[in-house]
Amino acid sequence: MNQTIEQKNTEDFVKSLSQSLKDELTSPSDYHSIDNVSPTVVLSPISNEHISESLRKASEYDLKVCPIGGATRLAIGNKPTQYDVGLTLNKLDKVIDYKPSDLSITVQAGITLEQLQKQLQKNNQFLPVSAPLPQRSTIGGILAIGTSGSLTWLNGTLRDLVTGMKTVHPDGVISKSGGQVMKNVSGYEMSRLHIGGLGTIGVISEVSLKVMPKPENEVSVMTTFASQADAFNASMSIFRSKINKLCLSYINPGALHHLNIKSIKPGHLIAVRLFGKNLSLKRCIDEVDSLLKQHNPKTISQIRGQEQGDVWRKISDFGWNSDTRPYLSMRISLPPNTVGDILGSLESTTITKGLMPGLSTQIGHGTILFHVYDVSKNTDQKKFEEIVSDVRRLVRQRRGTAVVEQGPEFIKEDLGVWDGFEQNEKIFKSLKSNYDPLNILNPGRLF
Repeated sequence: MNQTIEQKNTEDFVKSLSQSLKDELTSPSDYHSIDNVSPTVVLSPISNEHISESLRKASEYDLKVCPIGGATRLAIGNKPTQYDVGLTLNKLDKVIDYKPSDLSITVQAGITLEQLQKQLQKNNQFLPVSAPLPQRSTIGGILAIGTSGSLTWLNGTLRDLVTGMKTVHPDGVISKSGGQVMKNVSGYEMSRLHIGGLGTIGVISEVSLKVMPKPENEVSVMTTFASQADAFNASMSIFRSKINKLCLSYINPGALHHLNIKSIKPGHLIAVRLFGKNLSLKRCIDEVDSLLKQHNPKTISQIRGQEQGDVWRKISDFGWNSDTRPYLSMRISLPPNTVGDILGSLESTTITKGLMPGLSTQIGHGTILFHVYDVSKNTDQKKFEEIVSDVRRLVRQRRGTAVVEQGPEFIKEDLGVWDGFEQNEKIFKSLKSNYDPLNILNPGRLF
């Protein structure tokens, strides 16, 4: 759009807003920037009706809107092709309905994960979800990104926890799917379209979720190994066992170095988070200890309480907080039975370029986080392009994909963010044209 016309449309858009929504206008800042592109105006709606009005008016004036939650992972996705209105949902942070006896809660999408967990803690319950920077990450943002953290053992992925959702469509229509409790339904659950959709076909405004009783006791067993093979074999023996576990993670020496957990010695780390009542938990600890000792561990230690919480928080935040943010980050998805085979190859192909990657994976889930740090501070563009190409080649050989989550602009422009997207491009474009024919929401972020 011509810049002068766009500016005029934005001015007319602001004039057309109701007074109550004009009161929620704020100035753009770095917080709202996406790949160095900033909006002209920012709105902070306080109701579903405000979201509806914002989108309806934006459609009328052909302005493009990018929804923002906690702004923790805005780096994911392509640079927006146009960005006129930032729509921040941080004021929509209320608990709408909570039924502890039904293990269900309905919240506004702008509530942070930390706020939600504090509410549930009052009834000794929790949401089995981990996400980076929970003090800022909103439930709506976590769902829009759609990736699951380490707490997937108890109740599956994010999709399995959502029982209902309210969304606002680009034309301002508010729709609802599901409810507070899980029911058997025929047909497709429409809320699933928005989980992982990056806010491209609608804005999530309310969510109903399944929650769980908080475990009576927890302990984490942290074990380091000299070799990746020993570490992975040990983790697979625990994976195949019937031990009650909340998390089971592998972290390579490169990632462990940047995590800077002082109580853990260097090496290949296997972190197991166990739970249960006293006697059953003791049996789990003994069984884990026995399995680990069959694979030549260097060190075995146990952590509890505040220390345990701090360590898992660091693991969850890895790659997204200021201390561990990498120069290049990729999320690799592939068949779970190929993870052990590819870890060594990912390390060696990066080491040949003079860099040590940080690798972490949730055992049995087929996802690897791959981080590279530009330690020289003298970026070699060709070297990093070769790393991305080499990683994708290795991953494709195993029928997987490697998505760039964070990286310099030249990587996004020359090699692209998404991998394997062409297989589903026709479906995605069909959904976009049906739900957002004017391309109002997050234009260009997916394709």
